[in-house]
Amino acid sequence: MAEPPELVYSWVVDVSDDPRVKSMDRPGLAWFRDVVYLFYRQAGSDELRYCTSADGMLWSASQSLTAKTGLTGIDTPVPVVVGDRLAVIVRGTPRQETHSMWLSSTLDGDTWTEGSRVPALTSHQPAPVVFLEELYLFYRGASAAGTVYVLVGDGERWLRPEQNLTALDERCRTKTTPFPVVFEDRLHVLAHRPSDDRPWHLSAGNGWDWSDFGLLGEGPSLMPPTAAVHGSALYAFVTDGQGEGRERLAVAVRRRPDGPWSAPVRLPQPLTGPAVPMVLPDRLAVVAHSLSQQAYMIVGTTDGTTWRYEIGPSVVSDAASPPAVLPRGYHATLAHQDAGHAIHTRDVLAPDPWGFPARDVPGALGRIRETGEYRVTLFDNFVSSLPNHLQSMVRYRDRYVLSRSASAGEPGWVHLTPLDLEGPLPYSFPLPENDLDHPGGCQVLGDYLVLAAENADRGVVLCYDLRPTASGALPIQVGAPIRAPKRAGAAGLTTIGTGADRRYLLGVYDDGEVTFLESTRAPLWSPDCRFTERFRARTGSPGPDSMALLTDTSGAVHLLSLTSTGSVGSYADVLYRYDVDLDARTLTKKQEYPKTTVSGGTTAWLHFRFGAGVYLAAPDRIELLCSQRNPSHFYRHDQLSFNVFPPK
Repeated sequence: MAEPPELVYSWVVDVSDDPRVKSMDRPGLAWFRDVVYLFYRQAGSDELRYCTSADGMLWSASQSLTAKTGLTGIDTPVPVVVGDRLAVIVRGTPRQETHSMWLSSTLDGDTWTEGSRVPALTSHQPAPVVFLEELYLFYRGASAAGTVYVLVGDGERWLRPEQNLTALDERCRTKTTPFPVVFEDRLHVLAHRPSDDRPWHLSAGNGWDWSDFGLLGEGPSLMPPTAAVHGSALYAFVTDGQGEGRERLAVAVRRRPDGPWSAPVRLPQPLTGPAVPMVLPDRLAVVAHSLSQQAYMIVGTTDGTTWRYEIGPSVVSDAASPPAVLPRGYHATLAHQDAGHAIHTRDVLAPDPWGFPARDVPGALGRIRETGEYRVTLFDNFVSSLPNHLQSMVRYRDRYVLSRSASAGEPGWVHLTPLDLEGPLPYSFPLPENDLDHPGGCQVLGDYLVLAAENADRGVVLCYDLRPTASGALPIQVGAPIRAPKRAGAAGLTTIGTGADRRYLLGVYDDGEVTFLESTRAPLWSPDCRFTERFRARTGSPGPDSMALLTDTSGAVHLLSLTSTGSVGSYADVLYRYDVDLDARTLTKKQEYPKTTVSGGTTAWLHFRFGAGVYLAAPDRIELLCSQRNPSHFYRHDQLSFNVFPPK
């Protein structure tokens, strides 16, 4: 299979407009109950604080963890998710006790337990990891001897006394914080010794019978080792301390939990450690410091052997310390503090070609409000004429995507608008073929947009990679247009099958009929992804003005149809749900949900007949979108009124 596209950066985001939100140290990140948590120590004090974000882009106001827990600290809290609990471990201030550690946790992200003393002392930040559903806390002892300890708990209390790994093997000493990682059924820990900088590893199958001590490579590592699991291998990153280029980042590989390590091999890029691993579904990447400029960059591999710069030799950050990295599916959030202690984040996006399944589609649809919420956003200015009106509206990250028709012989347009008047500037681009004057219904799946487009004679479905829009760039068209049997008024896309059998089901609507096409077993970005017609089915009246296909967690496929019945001045807006039976090759209307649009006191026409669409915000959260016919009906061509139908 072809190599997946390289990573894409989002905008750099200031976590808060409040100038008091400053971090003295590298922030800490955690993903808990579908929310990103960012922890930090307030610059100039020992107060601990945190912010939250549902998407890594829009951040809440800062909250005081100190006020909720009574904890203060000398550096950033270290977060870890253990089962249904989010815990933080922090090193206490000298007035609490030098080298002490403290623990607090929460079940809901708001109410925290009072800080409790960890029965251990450390000279560095600890390193938590979850193994066999328990919390293992690795740390360096408080003395200069570099003793390595581990403590086991459940995120609320400690279950066993600390275990001294150095007492088990005198060779196990560390200069800094040990690095734990779980590889299949064994827990590994890596560190480098203070006496000779040699990196070493140790592992246990049950969490307490430690064995398998060994050294990584033949020489020292100038930086502490880090590690990550990708595919069926464990990768350890060390900084080669021998000979010419003695600061170069190198990687050693272990193919089995108890198998041999390969000799460390230098990466071809001029980078040095410590490396911050970033495991994504389609690649292993690391953030590391450049030897050629004062900045952090990303290199990645999809096969474990060939490493390349991601996004070219572009800078991730110019921070003084490595950014914190939080992978979330195909995307990852990076956070760092700048020289002035302000906190910044940005997302790194691998191409997500599959999205996620829905859960209980009838229940989610039943929770959608009957009446829309009126909203206004920015729109790039255009001169309205009779053929120029909006046809569909969907959402991707922090933007809405709208299709707009044009006069015959001119290309239709796609507009990208912010979520509200405070967002980034809107922009737009034309369709790639001049005679495709009528773009229709569209849908977002993962990072990809499928858009129906037609003229009086033919129809196609266009696919776009939307990731560049995260930084204000234009989407990238993917593959050749998919030819529709006739014309193409609306399109929807979902996944069917699992694992190696995963593929796409594409629906294309025209004149009362949906044509279903099935893909080969390849992601949308691959040239091996091709579509073949599977069957056709009638929708009955009325047909969709916009549509979406959703696959639920049981594998059932649903078609959602947004349409307006009646005529101009008396439109009635309805959402229909159909069952798609792939075996019987049938399309059966099951439910209808009347909706009422709200024009906000303007003369704008807001109906499903124009820009409407479906937004799957979470597995059990579906929102409907509906725009006005075109911005001229708002009296201002640079603003757009629309409705959102969220859950009740």
